[in-house]
Amino acid sequence: MAIKVKRESKFKWSINGKPVAGRGKKAVIEELRKMGVPEDKIKKFEKMKIEVGQEVDIEKL
Repeated sequence: MAIKVKRESKFKWSINGKPVAGRGKKAVIEELRKMGVPEDKIKKFEKMKIEVGQEVDIEKL
């Protein structure tokens, strides 16, 4: 299953098109942990600089 994270605006993020409750990257990382994403992929995602409107496929990290 592909997991796509998109930055909608400065503080709004979505995972697979569903908005993430809470603000910022930390809320997204918490959701990814709940979904069972491996820790090494979360670390790579954490280091990335993601612009507004950009979409990241977690599977490809």
